Amino acid sequence: MGAPPKPRAKKPHPEAGPADDSEKPDTVGGEPTALNRSLGHVNVAVARMPKQSKVATELTAQIEVGRKRWPQFLATLRAEDPDRNDGAAAYAARYTSVPALNQELPANLRNYLATMNIDTRGFTKYATGPRGGEKAYENYYNAKQGVIVASWNYAEKDVGDGTRLNLSEILFHEYTAEAERVGSPVKNLRYVVRSSIQGQAALKVMEAITPLKDRFGSRSWEPGSDEFNALLSIDNVKSIPYLLTDHREALGHKSILRIVTFGLSALVIELG
Repeated sequence: MGAPPKPRAKKPHPEAGPADDSEKPDTVGGEPTALNRSLGHVNVAVARMPKQSKVATELTAQIEVGRKRWPQFLATLRAEDPDRNDGAAAYAARYTSVPALNQELPANLRNYLATMNIDTRGFTKYATGPRGGEKAYENYYNAKQGVIVASWNYAEKDVGDGTRLNLSEILFHEYTAEAERVGSPVKNLRYVVRSSIQGQAALKVMEAITPLKDRFGSRSWEPGSDEFNALLSIDNVKSIPYLLTDHREALGHKSILRIVTFGLSALVIELG
């Protein structure tokens, strides 16, 4: 049984939302690029859709959301304001050592992590939920290697007393607890892995941006591209800019270097 994250003073935050990763950042943005010229696969895919297509309209809107968020995220990251603190006293966490992350990760993702010299052994699983309630979050951490694997997060199960923390805060408190437990600096964080993408809205974006030839492999998306901006809008990614800006001092003012997708079901957010 591990100790719960340390209590912190609660503050309201614009992330608040009703479901897993349903944070709605209004201060994180996408680098401006012209939508009226071809910028790779996304614009080609949108151009081929009927003008009245709901998918085309939604994808264009999501690209625009990310486009606005990225420069605002960078500006906030450079600010000298202190870290924002949130309360975690209403939560209880249990941790257990995991021999290896095999079943939890698809093979192509495990292979990619191996090329980055990340060992899938030595992770710790944290199961967190409201005190007296059921588990709402289950994630894996290797603080020595600087890796978070966000696996199972259902905020609708987080029905305890008090204000619910957003996923970015859950990840930060769990990672901090693990870093302190193993004696590793919190600033070591380098990768956030989303190992099982299941939301329909996210899957639609993943399908729209991923060429057929990459559906069973991997693809890297860089800041400034429409594909990157579209990914910034999905539930599985948009909590990470908040993680980095709300705790920029603790995490060393890191930014997002790239997002690597693995087929349509997993992705890695590389930080630096």
